[in-house]
Amino acid sequence: MKAGRWIMTCVFAVCVTLPFTPSSAKAAASVKVELPTYAVNVDGKKIDNVNLTYPLITYNGITYFPLTWNVATGLGLAVSWSPDAGLSVQSHKPKQNELAMETGPANTRTSYMAQVAPFPVTIDGQTVNKESETWPLLTFRDVTYFPMTWDYAVKRFGWKTSWDGSEFSIFTGPVWERLFYDDESYLYAYAHYDGANRIVRIRKDFQGPPELLKDEEAERIRELAYPPAETVSPKHTERKGNKLYGEGAELIDVHVHAEKHAALYEPGTDNVEYSERIVKTEAGGTVFNLALHPPLASLRLADPDTHTYFVKNSKAIEIHAFDKTIQGTESAAGGTWLWSRAPGVRSTSTNPLGSAGSVGKVLWLDSEGNARLWNDTLKAEHLRVLQADENALIVEAYRLTKPPAEPSDATQGYFRIQADGSYEKLADTVRGQGYADRQGQLYELSGPNRITNLTKNISHTWKDSELAESRS
Repeated sequence: MKAGRWIMTCVFAVCVTLPFTPSSAKAAASVKVELPTYAVNVDGKKIDNVNLTYPLITYNGITYFPLTWNVATGLGLAVSWSPDAGLSVQSHKPKQNELAMETGPANTRTSYMAQVAPFPVTIDGQTVNKESETWPLLTFRDVTYFPMTWDYAVKRFGWKTSWDGSEFSIFTGPVWERLFYDDESYLYAYAHYDGANRIVRIRKDFQGPPELLKDEEAERIRELAYPPAETVSPKHTERKGNKLYGEGAELIDVHVHAEKHAALYEPGTDNVEYSERIVKTEAGGTVFNLALHPPLASLRLADPDTHTYFVKNSKAIEIHAFDKTIQGTESAAGGTWLWSRAPGVRSTSTNPLGSAGSVGKVLWLDSEGNARLWNDTLKAEHLRVLQADENALIVEAYRLTKPPAEPSDATQGYFRIQADGSYEKLADTVRGQGYADRQGQLYELSGPNRITNLTKNISHTWKDSELAESRS
């Protein structure tokens, strides 16, 4: 079974023990089902499919999952059965138990026979049209298996699903996506819950249940975390013929550049749209960050043709190592920090200029235009700035491609880097994207609803029963 199809259409099946008579068995069509060859994880718990009385099965490329009474309550589903109405499933019910599945003899075969269920089904009060269903309900070992398509699992039940190439995961409750803000006592994270993006507030001492914020409070936190952007000011560069100038210094000859990179520009190009970012340094210099917009560049590319210059006393120095759009800056004694946006997913795009996709870069630029690319210093594929002040930056170093044959200890981890080129490693990465709070403590979302305080080396995982207390 191809993973790509599984991601898009993977279903989560549920089963309920139901009356099943020999007469209905004779009338039901038989189909071949198989045991899944990949791992399945539900709310952070890996399913031991080999030793289950009612194992997960797959039919027609789709995964079915048995829902006994215990499993139903573990998933937050309510199920009922009657001879006349058939099977009724209701979602968004408070969870009472952790997911529990009945263990039994080992399932040694790779394929079995199941039957198409002949009874009617309603989901949240809506009757399922069995005639149009690509993946019908099945009965296996006298248990009903109900297919949860993408439409059911994600769109209707509001669950979150993920696939990493070898394991399929389903999260039925709030799923914390990313830490993005903090105050004196709390961390704030984006949470996927009930099909919507919410904000959850978590105590920094990990005591008590987290709290899903109501809309008004959530909006207030967003405004604190992301102040309104500055209004766009007129361009500081000017064009004379084919050349762009900044503060009297020549920056780039557009025509020559377009000819050199013909794969991105149409023949005879003499006019190129571009955007700019300007950083005034305390030592009297100016950084010009120009993002040219080549007409033939793929829209998927991030920063396909970006150039950075340091101008002082009408002389320009191109900083070739920093070919990304500036996301943030911080002034410091003797120079300026510059950094670009760090990616959260792997980029598979290619670019004739060799600048494919987003790359998290951090640059130190002294008062005379001498540059240090910290990616080279730390041998890091990506650097994400977590905290910046006039003395130092706290950065997360990580990689998204395959590791080198002999990876350096500095390739991944959290570091405090100084303007003089010195640095110290603060912690190793655990699993997820890091966050530095206003006190300088490091955190990671290191698993499903699990936070690790890397500074204090303590972790806490909130169970579904605890998360249920936070639902509003």
